[in-house]
Amino acid sequence: STDAHTLVDYEEGTWTPACSGSTESAQNGFYTKVGRMCFISMGFSLTAIGSGNPSQITGLPFSQKNATGHNGVINVGDARNQSTGTVDLRLRTNNNTDILVFIGKEADDDDYDDDLNVMQDGFALNNASGWYCVE
Repeated sequence: STDAHTLVDYEEGTWTPACSGSTESAQNGFYTKVGRMCFISMGFSLTAIGSGNPSQITGLPFSQKNATGHNGVINVGDARNQSTGTVDLRLRTNNNTDILVFIGKEADDDDYDDDLNVMQDGFALNNASGWYCVE
């Protein structure tokens, strides 16, 4: 269509958040993609961490755009049974991958740290959602 208000490249569906090598339960993810922007929401819990990387969640429905400064930040509404005392916990997309990494800061620190190992046996992430840019 030539109408400027027509949506192009619209898609919605589900995806499965995972921590490689671990035992998960209650995994659910939903997405809506419009053009190059993808909105995700998710819930995720671990029964056992296994050999997975406790700082990463994999399985995004689309890879993050490979461009410096365009990483998405996913807000975390509720995280339980963390292995660290991190406050203001969030997830960040990694360029050119389908990976989310944890970022946050300690209660007595002003700086954010990347790739935080917050997951452990019994970890649960609820109500996480946000936007990221895809190719």
